[in-house]
Amino acid sequence: MARLHRQLDRSHMAQLGRGGRGRVFGLLGVRAERELVLRTAPSPQIPLKQVFVVPASGPEALQHYLETIERKRTLREIENLIPPDDLKILRGMYRETPFAVWGATSGRGNTRTFSQMNLGDYILFLQRGKVVLIGEIAWKTQNREIAQYFWNTNVAGETWENIYFIINERKLNIPAEQLWKYLDYEPTFRLQGLMQVDRGRVAEVEKQYGGFSDVLLRLARGEKPQERPEHPVVDTTPPHVSEEDEKPREHNEIQWRLIRLGHAAGVDVWIPKNDQGKEWEGHKFKEQVLHDFKSGLDIPRTVENIDTVWRFGYQIKAAFEIEHSTSVYSGLLRLADLRTIAPNSLYPLYIAAPKERREKVISELKRPTFHDKLMLHEVARYISYDKIRELDEKYGSRGIGFGPELLERASERVA
Repeated sequence: MARLHRQLDRSHMAQLGRGGRGRVFGLLGVRAERELVLRTAPSPQIPLKQVFVVPASGPEALQHYLETIERKRTLREIENLIPPDDLKILRGMYRETPFAVWGATSGRGNTRTFSQMNLGDYILFLQRGKVVLIGEIAWKTQNREIAQYFWNTNVAGETWENIYFIINERKLNIPAEQLWKYLDYEPTFRLQGLMQVDRGRVAEVEKQYGGFSDVLLRLARGEKPQERPEHPVVDTTPPHVSEEDEKPREHNEIQWRLIRLGHAAGVDVWIPKNDQGKEWEGHKFKEQVLHDFKSGLDIPRTVENIDTVWRFGYQIKAAFEIEHSTSVYSGLLRLADLRTIAPNSLYPLYIAAPKERREKVISELKRPTFHDKLMLHEVARYISYDKIRELDEKYGSRGIGFGPELLERASERVA
């Protein structure tokens, strides 16, 4: 895995140097966050993700949206138009699943805005007065051949060669006025073309509500986004390590099984730095997990201390606290800290514990601090060690066929 990490770095640097077929601006990793991205990332104290908005309401745009967003495309279609090194990385990222892709013509304004896009930035699509989709920028390139293949040319002979591939897209159906309200634009604001939202406006949304995408997903559910608590709940107690804790134990087994299930689900896996040197029955953790964790306002640094985190692209998909010899309350505090920073997040937070500790987990989750103030019960779920073992033996050992919905069915929501 470390070798793959180095190869991806070399591939990316070489491609930036020679240009390839079209100018390549960025690539997203497969099993490891590459150091190149980490070195050039903004400080966690400023908004990591920018927000771009694109209108897609005209006849031509609606047709393109149907062809490359709704229907999606495959790498097989364009594999001869992408340099081999980049194709290898894209295949690792999308894992041969169809992807959404969009492009902009090379007018001065479009090119300038396109040049400002970074990996992980949000892209929003507006159609007929509504926000219909949000996604992340996964890869971008200036490539006329790919653009002509996807969209041909317009009456002026132009094509949409400023291309950006999208990941973690989610459909929405939100009146544009709601978006403008949270970004402090006038309700009658009209989008004229591809636009970058002012960074300060995005920062205010994240400061008040947490992750920007979480706010939109809440609105799409017809819910009012929750504001971040003024007084965060943070675990400040030092961890207690006993002689028993220092030995290989059940905690390591469950952590390994969650790593393997994550791979079967097609996501990347993070575990704390102090756990990366561990192993279970000869399986070395560090060879199977992300080596570095890229954080931001919507993926806070505190996530680094959670036992296991699944992520895909630049989004968390699930987080797990494994409770064996430690206090259930301590593990819940770590999840509560995450919830405090991102109160509108909807990805599941799991407490994994033996069956005999089920009642303890549920009673702790019903504490007023967790239940009434942070609404932790909204996303927190209990899952037993036995259920994790059962799922891992069926799916994780084969490395395929597992989906997060299977995990949710095997777990118990705490009302």
